[in-house]
Amino acid sequence: KQWHISKKSKNIHTLNMANYFVFGLVLILFCFISSSYTSNSTYVPVFVMMNLDWISNTGEITNLTQLTQSLQQLKEGNVDGINVDTWWGIVENKGIKQYNWTSYLTLVNLCQSIGLKMQMITSFHQCGGNVGDACDITLPPYVLDVGENNPDIFYKDSSGNYDPEYLSSGVDNEPVFPGNQTALDLYYNFMQDYIKTFKPYFGKTIVEVQIGMGPAGRKENNIIIQI
Repeated sequence: KQWHISKKSKNIHTLNMANYFVFGLVLILFCFISSSYTSNSTYVPVFVMMNLDWISNTGEITNLTQLTQSLQQLKEGNVDGINVDTWWGIVENKGIKQYNWTSYLTLVNLCQSIGLKMQMITSFHQCGGNVGDACDITLPPYVLDVGENNPDIFYKDSSGNYDPEYLSSGVDNEPVFPGNQTALDLYYNFMQDYIKTFKPYFGKTIVEVQIGMGPAGRKENNIIIQI
């Protein structure tokens, strides 16, 4: 079992609460790992990133037949597995703590039956507006509703423009969300439900979990957990 923390920049906020939170999630996931995915040390596994539009903005699989055929073709081409985003804005679209993992569970079970491994990314940013984005997945609506009245929950540039792509670290510990929840509470609850839902697949079908933070998933510290 290995976990790698990649530092993409050295900002002055390296030791802020968000980083402690992310490290805490590593420990939570590590405690739930029950088996290991092993391979020959000289072998480099190949994972293919899923196209972004395999799932709709509301969480439905856009074309199950085509998805199944594509996964089967990857297996026939000796690909080891796939890499897929798990969007916060899709999973918690209906409301706070109302998690819908249905399409992701279908995907995991498809990969399991076909014999593909999975790298899953928990993506807490919006999809859309960046290079290669073929989708328009916002943050959960209840989060955007808070931002309507309090745009300071988002990052702001030097010209005063707010970016609703990701929550500012300034609200990590501010109880501004429904139920007096902080941003860290929202992330923690999401990850707890993720672990509960996908624990049976850890180390078998799901062999790596990446926790994406920041706009476009590119905050200074992202976590990669190899299971």
